[in-house]
Amino acid sequence: MTNNFHCAFHLGLMYFRSQNYTKAKEAFKRALENLRAQRSKIVDEKRWGAMEARTVSLHAQCCLYELTAPGTTPTEEHNPADIQEQFVQATKIDNMQPDIWNNLGLLHMSLDKFEGARMILQPILSNFTQVCANITLLHVTLP
Repeated sequence: MTNNFHCAFHLGLMYFRSQNYTKAKEAFKRALENLRAQRSKIVDEKRWGAMEARTVSLHAQCCLYELTAPGTTPTEEHNPADIQEQFVQATKIDNMQPDIWNNLGLLHMSLDKFEGARMILQPILSNFTQVCANITLLHVTLP
């Protein structure tokens, strides 16, 4: 696989969009390695952080989708606590990407932890319209 961050990242997106999450995770992992290897050359620290957070989040999102796929037998790689830690790591790098918070809320919902999902999703409601659908689903699910 390539040593270029952008090539590996876009390859990961291609696999992600075609729902080949195993290959997408490999590509995102490689993209992250490439990005971190080039850290000393980074001029715009904020942009670098956004790219790193996005890549970590997409890797975690692949794990989440594999975990919640029908007929999937969870493995150690699909440990919800590990997936949550990846999302948390991404928010520590860049906490201004609402899709990362949205996916963290979806992880909680997939584990039937609806109160936790509500606590994550409601603060970003005003900044991220996709959350509206998830909040609605959450309210329908809660007693």
